[in-house]
Amino acid sequence: MTLYCPSRILQQSIVIAFLAKALKISVEELITLKAMSGLNPFVELIYLDPDDNTKYKKPAALTFIELAQLIKQSDFKIKTLSYLLQHEDVTGKASPSIDSILSLAKTLKDGLFRIEQDLKLKMIKLVKSSNQRWLWCMKMP
Repeated sequence: MTLYCPSRILQQSIVIAFLAKALKISVEELITLKAMSGLNPFVELIYLDPDDNTKYKKPAALTFIELAQLIKQSDFKIKTLSYLLQHEDVTGKASPSIDSILSLAKTLKDGLFRIEQDLKLKMIKLVKSSNQRWLWCMKMP
């Protein structure tokens, strides 16, 4: 059984809040990005050679920061990416509203109805044209 010291939890909370503020995102967005990316920006450096502490693997924190900056530069928000990639809408704002879904459904229905009517008219014209050609052929001696 692992016991957590309240000061350790407080320290971790402060570090998370500090990183979120530095990245100009909310703590919730930081936690969501951490879960989506699978990166843990709070791990220690991994040294390539235990005897040489000048050569290390690229820190996860640096990769995490770069990812957060890329997302901020894009047209996407973290909550939108979470909704699109993980089907999670923790804020309730990323998914479309019922009104917008109904509006889209009505627009699609109206568009499909117009296409159906247009096709019916084209089929009627085609049949009439074919019948006229057939009758014309029948009149020829």
